[in-house]
Amino acid sequence: MPAYADPAALPLFMFVLMAFGLLLSPAQNALSRYFERQCDRYALMRTGLRDAYRSAFQKLARLNKADPDPHPLVVWFFEDHPPIRERLRLADTVQSPSGG
Repeated sequence: MPAYADPAALPLFMFVLMAFGLLLSPAQNALSRYFERQCDRYALMRTGLRDAYRSAFQKLARLNKADPDPHPLVVWFFEDHPPIRERLRLADTVQSPSGG
């Protein structure tokens, strides 16, 4: 019987999968945050509704009891969306379609 077909190898296989997932999750989260930032920027540029954007994310943070400014290591390891404070700061930097 081949080694991979032995049921005793299952715990080792699960451990390897878990370790691989832990190693890859910061990269996956960074990619997800990158796409989220692109979506936020696109929404602000297309609509120009900065106040509505800010209000929506402030309400979301309050309802979800989210930390608006988590530690950078927490963001790097666990967060797949940009922190609320970063999203609110983005509203100040993106130019609306009318230029203001």
